[in-house]
Amino acid sequence: MSKENILFSVVGVLLGFIVGFAFANTVNQRGIAPTAQAAQLAASLLLDHPPITGDGVAGARPDVATTALRETEKLASDARDNFDAQVKAGELNYEARHYAEAINFWTRANRLRSKDYDVLVGLGNACYDAEQFESAEKWYAAALAKKPDVVEVRTDYGLTFVNFSPCRFV
Repeated sequence: MSKENILFSVVGVLLGFIVGFAFANTVNQRGIAPTAQAAQLAASLLLDHPPITGDGVAGARPDVATTALRETEKLASDARDNFDAQVKAGELNYEARHYAEAINFWTRANRLRSKDYDVLVGLGNACYDAEQFESAEKWYAAALAKKPDVVEVRTDYGLTFVNFSPCRFV
């Protein structure tokens, strides 16, 4: 292969990269017009989307019925010594993103059975989601004392330190 062939090959490759880069930038800046089928699919998806509140966060999960939640809360409040009712009320409130209420019901359940692993993890999750990282760390540590090999709980436990750290970057 002669020097001219090598030079033409290198120039051709460089020119190809430059043209490809310019083309990709043009397409990305303009965007690609959606096809009729894609527009129809997007419109149908928007109809099924759950309502969004003013702060941009979707509201409570639609499968958690408000009446079932209130009935479970009433049962748990009336029978404070009923462990299963406290756990169920905590679960439903957690699913509905009512973290403070979930913490209250799971705390009652924890008083009834302080060794229950699922309640400890539930308390850790609810405290974490409520951004009570110091409390979440305590509950995750108690759960890990029972089952130290559960990777999900160990990961969440570690994340409490990242979020709770006073040296957090904001």
